[in-house]
Amino acid sequence: MDADIGANRSDFRRCCLFNTAVSGLAPGQTYTFRWTIDGQSPCPPSTDDVVIKIDPLSVGGTTAGATTICAGTNSGTVALSGQVGNVIRWESSVNGTTWNSIASTATSISYSNLSSTTRYRAVVQSGVCATDYSTETIITVNQKVTAAAAGPIKPYAM
Repeated sequence: MDADIGANRSDFRRCCLFNTAVSGLAPGQTYTFRWTIDGQSPCPPSTDDVVIKIDPLSVGGTTAGATTICAGTNSGTVALSGQVGNVIRWESSVNGTTWNSIASTATSISYSNLSSTTRYRAVVQSGVCATDYSTETIITVNQKVTAAAAGPIKPYAM
């Protein structure tokens, strides 16, 4: 059995089975299929609708905002673009191996008062699809220079 659904064409493998398979569905679309079982006369038919939503694959996107700052008082923003799905959290890491969760679902995140180089990335999920990570943005932190102590002024004869 074939079913035309708008510009998309769907194919049912075995339409009369309760566990049939359907193919040709497009990501980002929602489909409603109606199953009808004809009753014996004089009983009316029984119908039931099944709604299927096809989520597009998650795409983590690209972060921007890499910069070099001085340790101590500093601030900035890392922004996300090009993602497919919703931001479910941000993560930060000082070593690129161990990641700490940041409870934010916004498409940008602010940082302040960093004392060491820190990487940021977003975790994105489209519907029920697996999560995907964005690119990483690195905020390089340079340590403050220690004040020089040259000592007291000494006279110098020429």
